[in-house]
Amino acid sequence: MSARSVVMLSMVLHELATNASKYGALSRPNGRVTVDWLTKPLDRVELYWRESGGPSVEKPQRSGFGSTLIEKGFPVQIGGSALLQFDANGLRCTLEFPPR
Repeated sequence: MSARSVVMLSMVLHELATNASKYGALSRPNGRVTVDWLTKPLDRVELYWRESGGPSVEKPQRSGFGSTLIEKGFPVQIGGSALLQFDANGLRCTLEFPPR
């Protein structure tokens, strides 16, 4: 990955962690965040962020800095895709990108 891509991926993970600690799973004593990844054919990586045990989640009324960074900035900068799912049981984020 280029330095620019590493910075973007780091910013996305930082934003997810910050929001989890303020509003999501990490704001509760029994909350959890699970991060998994797998390599896919055609030289792709999928990274999964899953929150559980936190407060009920609803889709925000407007897009803030974090969701804009993740859904619009990440795909453009890295050449991948990003999907945020506001599941009542916890936020889910799927990132797909080339590892190089």
